[in-house]
Amino acid sequence: MSTHVAVVGAYGSAGVAAAERLAEVPDLELTLLDDGEPGGGLCILRGCMPSKEILSAAEHRFAGRTDGRLRGPPHEVDLEAVVDRKDEHTSSFAAHRRAAVEALAERDYVTFVHDTARFVDGEGAIDGSGDPDAGAAPRLAVGDRTLEPDYVVLATGSTVQLPDLPGIDEVAVETSADVLDATAFGDTGVVMGFGYVGLELVPYLSEAAGMSLSVVEHDARPLDEADAPFGDALLAYYEEQFDVDVLTHTHEQRLEPTDDGGVRLHVERDGDPDVLEADQLFAFTGRRPTLDALNLEATSLEPVGGWVDDTMQTVDNDRVFLVGDANAREPILHVAKEEGHVAAENVRRHRDGEALEPYENVHHHVVFSGLGVLPFVRVGHSADSADAAPGSWSPTTGRCSATRASTTTPT
Repeated sequence: MSTHVAVVGAYGSAGVAAAERLAEVPDLELTLLDDGEPGGGLCILRGCMPSKEILSAAEHRFAGRTDGRLRGPPHEVDLEAVVDRKDEHTSSFAAHRRAAVEALAERDYVTFVHDTARFVDGEGAIDGSGDPDAGAAPRLAVGDRTLEPDYVVLATGSTVQLPDLPGIDEVAVETSADVLDATAFGDTGVVMGFGYVGLELVPYLSEAAGMSLSVVEHDARPLDEADAPFGDALLAYYEEQFDVDVLTHTHEQRLEPTDDGGVRLHVERDGDPDVLEADQLFAFTGRRPTLDALNLEATSLEPVGGWVDDTMQTVDNDRVFLVGDANAREPILHVAKEEGHVAAENVRRHRDGEALEPYENVHHHVVFSGLGVLPFVRVGHSADSADAAPGSWSPTTGRCSATRASTTTPT
């Protein structure tokens, strides 16, 4: 009798990575589920691919403006043309992803269902022993069908997260998704969130849209994971090269609309109250797992800290694996793919009664900071994380018991 595995979120990077590996496992029936329209996954449609498309236009303008060998006024960026080209390219990327899923579904033991999946009551008892026969995966309702898979791989991605700030419901808030589609902007803006997304989109808004920006930074410098000298250099670069004022040691307090349709943000800066006003408010304040539609209440799954093991297996159900942005462990494209591969292998191992293999994430990040002119690249540890990690080389003690070297590198 074959093992039945359902992958929820098959269009995304983590989901398709898991599906491709699972499709090679003998004696396995695979059901791929995704309600995406047009479908293609977050990275392709609303994430790293479209963002790099629009950044390239601003980078061209920046290069021309700052190259002393060139004369004449800076070019004007045609925002409508930027969005049109972005849409054209991402549409092509998404079609390629859908074609990959459709190709998998052509196999006799693989089925793709373009519909929403949610858990329903009827989960088997779980004793936590790791025995493949100890429990059952939760049942899934898909349209008018009910599936009873032996295993479920969840790869439902993430969605933008807005801060729980007084007054935020009373003002217009632009997220990264809005910026990707916008062809017109105000003259001034206030930015909340200066992580990966903010570091990439803030110079775009300044260079391509011509905005004057005030950026709220909670700490002394951006990019917490970088060593301090890089963060300091990046901060100075942004303020020198772009029309950007980064307010460090600043925290948002409340929001309110202005009489002319703008926004007023009350902040605390270095312990003192301050007020920022602008035409537009941008929130690049991270992402949260997309889990609401799954009806987790019908299962034993509780999405709290530590609910996903390093094997990608949920601690509450041995038959459910959670990969990619949905597990909130490391919302990076390459990590999502690797987690998908690990989950697929561990589904097979669990079925066959073998020990599961943990996923070890060697940090490998690239942030297109400074419009890609001054990108941040990290492979492995920073100095601070090496100090904190057991068994790793410590720049403080000068001792090393790890088997891999790592570095944080400005390029």
